[in-house]
Amino acid sequence: MDQETLDRLDSLTRDANLNPGDFKVLSEGFVEIMRTEIGVVSFDLSEEGLSLLDPIIENIRESLLSDSQNFILNVMRIGSFLGETFIKLYGGQWIFNQQFKRWGVEVGLKNYEKIFINVFHKIVKRIINGPEDSIDYYCKMNRDIIKNGFSDPKSKK
Repeated sequence: MDQETLDRLDSLTRDANLNPGDFKVLSEGFVEIMRTEIGVVSFDLSEEGLSLLDPIIENIRESLLSDSQNFILNVMRIGSFLGETFIKLYGGQWIFNQQFKRWGVEVGLKNYEKIFINVFHKIVKRIINGPEDSIDYYCKMNRDIIKNGFSDPKSKK
């Protein structure tokens, strides 16, 4: 993917004028496309929906990499779906993170800490790098952090 396209996408995810409703609409659009055009009738904001993201992306990866408009639109759609699913499953919320200057999902942990999930960056990495940047693994890793908090490296000695 060319740098100009990545820069345009980056400016979108850094647009503080967006709002959580925009991501909900993008996510709903992605679900509708999966159900009506792709035929995945049961596709929804669930663990099962998350488990389908890697094969879906792998199936359309080459077309996304060859068309910058398609790439940007689908990163926003799929990233919004990923974020909305984390919100539904773990009670998070969309935030414009001041530290990273971008949109993502923030989820509270059991020890009152919070984790910022950079959903759009993850989708970009999965499309560009392929299966080695598995969304399924990413979701499992974040699910573990959400359930157990950040592990203390000292406790593993």
